[in-house]
Amino acid sequence: RGHPGPRIAGFFAPGRDVHIARSATLENVVLWDGARVGRCARLRNVVVADGVTVLGRAEYLTLRADQVSDADVNAVLARLGWSPERTVLLPLPPRGSARTFWRLRQGPETVMLVRYSRERLENAWYARQGRFLHRLGVPVPRIVLDWPERALIVIEDAGHTSLQDLSPGLSEQRLRALYEDVLQHIAPLHRRGAQVAARTRLPLSPPFSPRLYRWEHALFCDEFLRRHVAGDPRRLRAIRQELSRLIPPLAAAPCVLLHRDLQSSNVLIRQRHPVFIDFQGMRLGPLVYDLASLLCDPYVELPAALVESLLQQCCARWPAAHCSSHLFWNAAVQRLAQALGAYGRLGANPATAGFQRHIPAGVRSMLRALRQLGGFPILTATLESMPLLAASGAAPCAS
Repeated sequence: RGHPGPRIAGFFAPGRDVHIARSATLENVVLWDGARVGRCARLRNVVVADGVTVLGRAEYLTLRADQVSDADVNAVLARLGWSPERTVLLPLPPRGSARTFWRLRQGPETVMLVRYSRERLENAWYARQGRFLHRLGVPVPRIVLDWPERALIVIEDAGHTSLQDLSPGLSEQRLRALYEDVLQHIAPLHRRGAQVAARTRLPLSPPFSPRLYRWEHALFCDEFLRRHVAGDPRRLRAIRQELSRLIPPLAAAPCVLLHRDLQSSNVLIRQRHPVFIDFQGMRLGPLVYDLASLLCDPYVELPAALVESLLQQCCARWPAAHCSSHLFWNAAVQRLAQALGAYGRLGANPATAGFQRHIPAGVRSMLRALRQLGGFPILTATLESMPLLAASGAAPCAS
């Protein structure tokens, strides 16, 4: 009496001899025998293996390192000097890339273990690019261990909370301050990154080019439109012809060094300031591609007035050749074509089917950009016919 127990929602399946602190929060949780949940821990959609103590936040799966037969994990723990018996592993759910992520925790210390595929050369550049960005003054996680022979990287744990997580429910004033801070902290990459990268011979992905823009159009048509909207080859050819109008203005814009995937899920918020991740696709291209990735991001539906205000602030700091409203909306359609194509491809895989939930916001954002530009009647009519637009939610970049 007077001491409420832990907050439990959804299903809960505890094993024998489990202990849960009163201040813990659990939602859809399975606890194996002997599991311990500490004070203020937050568990959601997770299975906790036997004998594991959970402190802080946990999702998906939690187990002790000595319960896992994994040579890479054991090798990393040896390099770190961490005991497998005292180390908790928290693998992250599958993401939209050929990489797996583990959070390693021993007592109060945590790091992130990244295991990557060598099939994409850019994955092996992460450590060098991370050090480059740190020297440039862009906040990124510190590189703890780079082990290319095993295709492993250990980086500083910058926390759980992304810009995507934090944005819902914030006032427009707080959103404005948050996004202004993000734009301020990424500015050194755009202002000085290209020159410093050239001087230091930083490995980069191939720059944006008409060929890459056309590849993104093909991804959009083949993986999104063909699956979800229109399979008529003549209509798809007409839409690709319309999209080709985006290429000349984007190809003519001066190049800066881009993050290339500057969406809200790749901006962590630590101590109220941004930390940038997933930058291994850095390449030269138009500034507005990064701006559109951030401001017309389907993960966070920003109010239209805020998008316009932030865009005007950016354009005031750059020559018109780099940043203008017309160029921005061209980049927004281009970026959203890439994003929707990726959602279509990833959504067809059961392990990453959750990406489909971002399709309605992506379509609404693309329609806003198309209406700003005009001159895309076939694509506009095709998207307007989609029944999923009845889904609820505010429209970012919405009229």
